[in-house]
Amino acid sequence: MLPLDRSAFLKLLVLVNLTARPFGRLYARRHKISLAEWRVMFTVAARPGTAAADIADMLGLDKMAVSRAIRALERSGHLKRTTDDRDQRRAALSLTSKGLAVFNHIAPGALEREATLFGVLDPSERKAFVATLDKLIAHVRALPDPTGKI
Repeated sequence: MLPLDRSAFLKLLVLVNLTARPFGRLYARRHKISLAEWRVMFTVAARPGTAAADIADMLGLDKMAVSRAIRALERSGHLKRTTDDRDQRRAALSLTSKGLAVFNHIAPGALEREATLFGVLDPSERKAFVATLDKLIAHVRALPDPTGKI
């Protein structure tokens, strides 16, 4: 029997799910965007001009999921794609004025939620937690793909 109650991986998954759960009630219906679309939006807001493959890599998401989110954001007028002058195969992504308005409406609440979540940790605990997450992320990125894909 798997010791799920002691699984650090499961606990991390539960933490992510619990913190993401209110998104649907608070923003998804009002702005007609999915959680995956929001994740793409905040990545593009932080790094305008980034490409879809970079977003998938940064967030650790499947490229097809990112591609679907980008297409939906383009259809809804939240995101625009511009061909990179230096590399015609690469599309730079940026938020439209509509997308920026939605981002500016949602982001303060997201930052407040993050502050509330981490407010339970003192500064040294938070610093250690972030360092541990960075270490784990770097380790997972360095692992071979178990599916054999690159």
